[in-house]
Amino acid sequence: MKHRFRQTMAIIVGMACAEPGASTVIEVTANFNSAQSSAAFVDTTPALPCFGGACADPRVRLVDTGVIVNQHLGGDATDSQASLGMSIPATQKRVTVSDGRNSFDVYFRITAQGFALAGSGVTREIFIDDGMARPRGDCHASVTPTSGTLTGVWAATGERTMCHATVKAGVAVDVRQQVSLAYQLGLPSPLKIPSGVYTGEVRYAVGMGQDLDFAGGTTSESEVVFRLNLGVTHELRVDFGHGPGGAPIEVELVPAGGWSAWPRGRVPASVQADVPFQLSLSGPTRMYLRCQDTARCTMRSAAGDTVTLAISASIPGAVTAAGEQAMARTSLPIGEAQALTIIPSGTPLRSQVSVLHAATQGALRAGTLYEGEAVLVLDAN
Repeated sequence: MKHRFRQTMAIIVGMACAEPGASTVIEVTANFNSAQSSAAFVDTTPALPCFGGACADPRVRLVDTGVIVNQHLGGDATDSQASLGMSIPATQKRVTVSDGRNSFDVYFRITAQGFALAGSGVTREIFIDDGMARPRGDCHASVTPTSGTLTGVWAATGERTMCHATVKAGVAVDVRQQVSLAYQLGLPSPLKIPSGVYTGEVRYAVGMGQDLDFAGGTTSESEVVFRLNLGVTHELRVDFGHGPGGAPIEVELVPAGGWSAWPRGRVPASVQADVPFQLSLSGPTRMYLRCQDTARCTMRSAAGDTVTLAISASIPGAVTAAGEQAMARTSLPIGEAQALTIIPSGTPLRSQVSVLHAATQGALRAGTLYEGEAVLVLDAN
């Protein structure tokens, strides 16, 4: 019995495209590579320093949006006092990402809005009740003065939050605000996702009454686009060893207990063999057999007698993708159309010792040599 397999490699290629001037684009990148220690995506998006409770969750990343807001703040004793306001559209969004062949859903959520305020006379003291550190609305804040710039993060406590800090009476300042956003990306296990580069977008409108509302401030952009680029690179490696001179291995099928347990002239009901191999696997892989007949694998004698050959596999740490059944003497289908998809059950397999079980079905003729070929295909495409 000969064994052949096919393995593939995915190459991740990134491409940046220009957007219209009214939009600012933030590239969000996350990758999974079978060589990494964790069985999860790793967010590789360049992030700003983030502090306080808004960034306590390691999945939250603060990124510069490139949006600039200019606003004049002036309060007096009689009119409603001007406020520095920010909306935080914290509702979770479901986004479908695709590589052109396969797709899956991810979840994207803005959790906080960061700011860097600059302007003559802009300090924490110009706001009522230390409003930058204790803004009104459903949010909480962390604020740090740095080299004349007031920096901080306002984090949402609900799905849609509008927060503001009101200036004191008599204050009149022009404020330039540089906007950053903190996001949280919910990703599935990459072990169930085929290799590829998956892309998708999340869009937020900027302006009065829009997703990102700055309470009357003049904004440099009308839209913020988060462009998701998620790369998955799996490993597939199979090692059966080799026969003499590098030829495919040949397997002899024998009865239980060996031929010595069967006196001359007696014929066992079946002969079988266990074929060990090592498998490295980190993602979905299609597994099937190719045989001489389209519907079954057979072994033939020189006289034309045939006997069916049944092949199953035991792969510790792997399960079927459809029902997540353990790969324990699992029958292997014949033909690509019937391929069985297998995945790691928890973590990538690293040179996992596995076994193919081959056994004949049907009557054998005494003193007859039967030969046949079965091709095992493992395809990560």
